[in-house]
Amino acid sequence: MNRIVIERLTIFQKGVEHLTVLRSFTCMEPSTMRRVHRYQMQPENGKTRTFEIMRRMQTTGTFIWNFLRNPQRNASLIPSSRRASKAMFQGIAIEKLSYIVELGPGTGCFTRELYANVSSDCKVIIIELNPAYIQHLRDHYGDRFEVIQGSAADLDALIEERNWPRVDLIVSGLPFTLPPEVMQAVMNALQRRTESGTVYRWFTYFPGMMKRYYRRFAFRRVQSVFLNFPPMWIYTVN
Repeated sequence: MNRIVIERLTIFQKGVEHLTVLRSFTCMEPSTMRRVHRYQMQPENGKTRTFEIMRRMQTTGTFIWNFLRNPQRNASLIPSSRRASKAMFQGIAIEKLSYIVELGPGTGCFTRELYANVSSDCKVIIIELNPAYIQHLRDHYGDRFEVIQGSAADLDALIEERNWPRVDLIVSGLPFTLPPEVMQAVMNALQRRTESGTVYRWFTYFPGMMKRYYRRFAFRRVQSVFLNFPPMWIYTVN
């Protein structure tokens, strides 16, 4: 067997090993992860230090594993950075909004910014299709936000069921590689909402490709976040 074949087999074997470790970590029972997250220790200086890093590793691990299992449903391989999360809401006084929808939050990078900044009486619904993210979202944000396991294609129906008079902001982490029938339903709903004044924010890693799907919208670029990995372009309608 020549050297190149051996090297490629070795790389493949290491990749399988890494994915096996990743899967075992991300499939850890939620109750176990909560115990790990709550565990504390007292270092010599007396300050309490938690294992926040382990929670972040599990969150990132879950994101990667779900991307590898179904890249069509997940817009990114890894969660967005804090810098990108803040940039998503640039120029929006979210503390003054009353009705917000987030589509495809994944592990909740943008949800975290909303949770930290919206007013206590703001109504927020989070729509996520992937069941692997639902418990995490409910554990962290369910006390104030309504987390719905469902399709973004049902956006209008979900809003109408709650008798909201309007939607102030829609934030999306959805990929534009959704099945055509779902993409069409989502785009139609977004068009109706933005035409009535809703602000719609989303991001992409491929602006040239994205623009083909958004031709019906009068959108503009908000910011390019080159320090995110991968670099992210944020766009808005209204």
